[in-house]
Amino acid sequence: GYFDSLTWNKVNVWRDTLVKLPSVIIYALAGALIIQFIFGKHTRRTAEVLKAHPVRFSFSGVLYLISIPGFAAFMFMLSMEIASALLFLYMALISVSQLFAGSVLGARLFPTMNRFLSAVIATTSLAIICALPYLGGVATILSLIVAFGFFAVTVFSKRTDKQMPTSQTNE
Repeated sequence: GYFDSLTWNKVNVWRDTLVKLPSVIIYALAGALIIQFIFGKHTRRTAEVLKAHPVRFSFSGVLYLISIPGFAAFMFMLSMEIASALLFLYMALISVSQLFAGSVLGARLFPTMNRFLSAVIATTSLAIICALPYLGGVATILSLIVAFGFFAVTVFSKRTDKQMPTSQTNE
């Protein structure tokens, strides 16, 4: 009856997850390497900011995640081109959020490891977790927050580099 169909649905969910796992792993491996080639320096810097200011970093990620569509709607009244560009950037960042989050988490969790290897390990692990039926939704939301936090740190890194005093050590 009813409970049998619920059990069967659970089997289907896990079976479907296992079927899509190889493509998830290939996406994570290739994506982590590409992100490291393009944004490798920024992922290390973002990991340092995440370690030093986790609450501020998370707040920035949530703020960007929520405010970009609202700002794009406002800009739509002024310039459709700018609004479209903002929405395109937003959708692109959502699409690759696991890759950015995995790269940042790899740099954060394995700071002494080779940046490519740490990114591959963390991104693949994160992609597998995000593919899981019940835990995946929470992991995906956290990935979005980290990715948008990455974006916030990267966008404002030029400004903060000018404001931050350089630390000098006497060795």
